[in-house]
Amino acid sequence: MQKKKNDIKARTTLLLSLPDEHQLRFSKYKTAKEFWAAILKTFGDDMQKKKNDIKARTTLLLSLPDEHQLRFSKYKTAK
Repeated sequence: MQKKKNDIKARTTLLLSLPDEHQLRFSKYKTAKEFWAAILKTFGDDMQKKKNDIKARTTLLLSLPDEHQLRFSKYKTAK
């Protein structure tokens, strides 16, 4: 009984954390484990791409001399 209650709570938390436009698409998953796997499958590549972009941007900024870092830190991508 407690396991089912925890699963419902986890599933509800995941569902509420999604933007409104994605909630209907993910509401069909019955367990939190299935739900989390679907979220990672859908958004996982985007998260990894964003992490890599942040890492590249940080590396680029750290390689610049100090007086130029502030000027270039306002740009969002490392291109």
